[in-house]
Amino acid sequence: MAHILAGVVADTTTTTGTGSITLANSAPTGFRTLNAVASAADTFPYIVRNRASAEWEEGIGTYSGSHVFARTLVTASSNSGSAVSFSAGTKDFALSITAYTYAGASGLVAPQARLTLT
Repeated sequence: MAHILAGVVADTTTTTGTGSITLANSAPTGFRTLNAVASAADTFPYIVRNRASAEWEEGIGTYSGSHVFARTLVTASSNSGSAVSFSAGTKDFALSITAYTYAGASGLVAPQARLTLT
């Protein structure tokens, strides 16, 4: 198990609800899939955004394999910081440094603390 920080990783999903996210395994041109950079049990910072609504979530995911990841820790979301119950439609996924990840890695604040960046 490793914590993955990798650039140009993106995909889509049509997963609904609050459970694990199943990715399409079809990265946009010029991007890599999560499967290309992660192994089972690896953790990583992620962002998921619904194209058709104001639903979004960022957090720490744990890769299960077969293009599926668990939403291990939700750090911010359109649902007041809780897991979003995603509605139908296409959502964009990206492996990305989030404010939570940056704050913890930089030593600015403890990872459990809240940091507001403006």
